[in-house]
Amino acid sequence: MKLTQEQERAVSAIEGNVIVNAGAGTGKTEVLTRRYLKIIDEKIMNSKAPIESVVAITFTVKAANEMKERIREMVLNKEELDLEMIREIENSNITTIHGFFSKILRDYSYPVKIDPLFTVMEERESEELLTKISVEVLKELQTEMETDKSSLLVELVEELSIFHFSSLLEEIMGFYKEFRIYPISLKTLKEKTLENLNSYKNSLDLVDLRYELEELKASLKKNTKIYKFLAKEEQERILQGEEITDDFIKEIRDLLETSTVKDREHIDEILEELNSYFLSKEKEKIPLYEILFDKILIEIERRYKDEKIKLGVMDFSDLEHLVYKLTENESIRKELQNEYRYFMIDEYQDINDIQKEIFYRLTSRKRKLDCNNLFVVGDPKQSIYGFRGANIFVFEETRKDILEGGGEEIVFKDNFRSDKNILDPVNKIFQRQMEERFHPLQAHRDKKVVSLFTLASGKDFSRSDEGEVMASSIKERVSHQDKAYGDYSVLLSARTLLKEILPGLKEREIPYYIMKSPGFYRTDEILDMINILKFIYNKDDEVSLTGVLNGLFYNLPLQEIQELLNMRRGLSYNISEKIMAVWDDLEEKRNGFLETIHSKGLYYLLIDILNKYEIFEKLNRDYSDYQRQGNLYKLLSIAREADERYLTLEGFITELLGEKGEDLQMQVEDEQSPVVKIMTIHESKGLGFDEVFVPALNRKLLENKSKIKLDKNFGIAMKLRDRDIRYKQIGQKEKERLLIERDNLYYVAMTRAKENLYLGLSGNNSGYKKIIQETIDELTAEKQAYELEIQERTENPEIPAERKIVEEYPLIFTEAPKEFSLQALSITKVIDYLDKGIESFFQKDKADEEEFELEMPSFLKGQIIHSFAERYEKNLDSEVLLDEILKEYNVDKKERHLFSRYKDNFIESLERDGKYDKIQKEYPFMISLKGQSFRGVIDRIEFSGENLKIIDYKLSRQKKESLMKRYKLQMVFYGYVCEKLFSKNISLEIYNLENREKIPVSYNEREKIKMLEQIDEFIKEVEKTVKGGAENVR
Repeated sequence: MKLTQEQERAVSAIEGNVIVNAGAGTGKTEVLTRRYLKIIDEKIMNSKAPIESVVAITFTVKAANEMKERIREMVLNKEELDLEMIREIENSNITTIHGFFSKILRDYSYPVKIDPLFTVMEERESEELLTKISVEVLKELQTEMETDKSSLLVELVEELSIFHFSSLLEEIMGFYKEFRIYPISLKTLKEKTLENLNSYKNSLDLVDLRYELEELKASLKKNTKIYKFLAKEEQERILQGEEITDDFIKEIRDLLETSTVKDREHIDEILEELNSYFLSKEKEKIPLYEILFDKILIEIERRYKDEKIKLGVMDFSDLEHLVYKLTENESIRKELQNEYRYFMIDEYQDINDIQKEIFYRLTSRKRKLDCNNLFVVGDPKQSIYGFRGANIFVFEETRKDILEGGGEEIVFKDNFRSDKNILDPVNKIFQRQMEERFHPLQAHRDKKVVSLFTLASGKDFSRSDEGEVMASSIKERVSHQDKAYGDYSVLLSARTLLKEILPGLKEREIPYYIMKSPGFYRTDEILDMINILKFIYNKDDEVSLTGVLNGLFYNLPLQEIQELLNMRRGLSYNISEKIMAVWDDLEEKRNGFLETIHSKGLYYLLIDILNKYEIFEKLNRDYSDYQRQGNLYKLLSIAREADERYLTLEGFITELLGEKGEDLQMQVEDEQSPVVKIMTIHESKGLGFDEVFVPALNRKLLENKSKIKLDKNFGIAMKLRDRDIRYKQIGQKEKERLLIERDNLYYVAMTRAKENLYLGLSGNNSGYKKIIQETIDELTAEKQAYELEIQERTENPEIPAERKIVEEYPLIFTEAPKEFSLQALSITKVIDYLDKGIESFFQKDKADEEEFELEMPSFLKGQIIHSFAERYEKNLDSEVLLDEILKEYNVDKKERHLFSRYKDNFIESLERDGKYDKIQKEYPFMISLKGQSFRGVIDRIEFSGENLKIIDYKLSRQKKESLMKRYKLQMVFYGYVCEKLFSKNISLEIYNLENREKIPVSYNEREKIKMLEQIDEFIKEVEKTVKGGAENVR
């Protein structure tokens, strides 16, 4: 890749502080990688300094690993192979913020008095622990309030207008989550709050107020609300000298705040005096603030800290606060500055205050940033994570500091993603809205046609109309082969908009995929595996132990878990036999797992855990749990890759926790799949799509309604009755931040588009529609934007191209569903029932019981082959495609020959087949039979005139007769489904990829009747067992 002039400057600027403002799609990743290598080449290898002295911070572990891999590739591609550098890269400090902070704390654990083998809780665990402690504290206070109705606690709750325990808990949890991102203690925050409250002086002169209100009244029209209020007899008496009450001042203040009269300057002057009066009155509520701090917040903090110490764990906020505390020590700070000579921080706009302060300390000696070794990259226009604690102003604050210290700012303007006819309108929209903080992007693509479209513009249209126009446009263009479904993405400002856009897609049978992130690291089975790994590493980690006992491994109720924990703590000796058996089993298994990790590594440790707890057998009881099995197989792949990097158990756990849910589940569908992608704007960050729809721009800004607000300068403000000026002032600052973040959010959305951008502008002139409508009107007048009309409905083809609906499979109701209904079933369960009896419905298939160490699970082997079959086209290089798929599944090279044979057999089957009009691959369906739902996926359907041929691929060493006997019911069932859908002449064929054998299967009325009878028998037997109360169903 040839770098631009600005990119070259950034790579070469390895001395001094540099801030890079990298606009959307401007190629910052390549710059980071090349700059890192340049520092290593020119500064580290020659000076013999350790490579760890160069710190590169990325947003996720995944990004860090990708950067390491890219660096490794670049070193390998050098003319002269540098083996020493390749070895050094494995020790590099390319990591996440929390990964870097963890390393510092393990190296300097003694000064902050922590165990260097500390365990970091995941967010879910810390939230659960904090909630538990908060409930305990609030329940105690509730009891205290019930016994003393006159207490300040009662007054506090009444003043906050909180009437439910859950509401109070929600307020406290919300506050605590926000508070932890600031480099400040609760004690200091309390002092700051009280100091701020005591600083207000009343500047309101009641005589002057009467005069000013009389003057204001004389200037107003008689139909204004303020005039009408002041003209009332009781108000006239006050203006003439009767006592001015608080109620009068409050009422006039509320009227002035909401007034729309033109003389705002005079009104604002009066408001300032009225506010000073009420601010001074807030001092009367200082006892309520002291109660909030002393009785609630500080007590929760104390107990939470004590519990973490007892459990030997920390949360992510602890990492930040402890490193912050550590770097206050001058000698330690100097040691760290000598150890770490260069800092490169990616996605800098997403860091919080405490993280910024830590990096400032590490790069400052006598003056701010005077170490001249800080390089930060980001885009302040893409700061959209305020809800996670990111400081939306951090990039601009650091930019000013770097420039004042003689550093350099470099702006990346060259956009390599979007077409010129998207960027020109986007530049115009955001130049007006962001003003001086916006740098226009310059396009490197120009297809010379209009690329910006609006949907359902006007108040007479609804968001549902937007969905209709969107769906009809997608259908029309795909039907005419202008575009494929996979080219489209729909970006939502909130998931609540799904109900507006899905009906149009479903009605036209458009395949779609709803991205649900975070996924993989948040699934129960992965969290269970992380818990047991943490317990193996540290058996004193009671948080993880609780997770192990409560999760997939033992599934104990909380009462029994508490019994076991009390036994461990020596608080109870009256233990049931069941609990003793569980503890003995766990200890025995843990000892075995320790032997495995020491002798074989991470991959075989996970296999040992999965086998000893029979996890796949448990998961195989439900058809839906193939997803969970897939996630566990993905974890095995991650462990295998970690073994290749010689990662320790501690390092592996740190990496898994460092992701914090950023990765997705192992899924059939992702952003590369041939379906319409639907996701939130936040989830789209970093991605790009040919066609992007952004619906419902008229959605209003959602403000934070919490009754306790925090400001790092003013402290805490509460929404108290008649004493809420500070609260409103902090709320106004917060709203200003939210408005900036909303600009950023829509900037991110619009810059995801490569070729065409569609904006939904239906409904009232509100939300972001109101902000940009004038610009859109100008662009439309200049013919840079067009209104997209609803397309004429194309007749449904015999089969929708690429039909693959993930959330909603096509349904064929042959009869009304029964009142009693099971989870969607697979035809395989019926086959197993006929072969082995009803017990098979609740048991793992024997065919899947291969030793995990020796061979990949059969369903995943089949998944790989089906993935190849789905993506293969005649014009593709089959070897390259196979390698890509095997890499996705982390398949060992030693197993490649096996898949290569399957691949060759599959391609030969296509070449031997006759001609056909069209094909459908990996076709999903759901059908209702006998009142129950069945679902499945048909490997291949070939259409030829009035004929339809179903081909099902198998991987089996069984003889032809055995395959026919086992799968005939399945094939007839597939035939029945397609006959209902397409009204064609049906033929069936099994193709065995193991030996290239084609096995035709007969399909006629007799076979259909037999198949339906067998399904009916199966359903009746299952219903009878379930209704009879069989304990092993669920």
